[in-house]
Amino acid sequence: GARETILMATHLVMAGNSREKMEKAGIRKIIGADTFPGAESDGLLDVYSVAPLVARVLRKHLHLAPS
Repeated sequence: GARETILMATHLVMAGNSREKMEKAGIRKIIGADTFPGAESDGLLDVYSVAPLVARVLRKHLHLAPS
């Protein structure tokens, strides 16, 4: 009974015809990180940068002041 389906992925590897399969299956949106080269936001994909998270962890680990 779902009205729409949205996926969340940590690593947006869209191999082969997976994108077409997901669109045909009625997937409305895929949300993920920019950890895979070439992943860019478009009508189906919402790609978010992991850089702020990595920077925060490195600052904490290296005991640096936030910028």
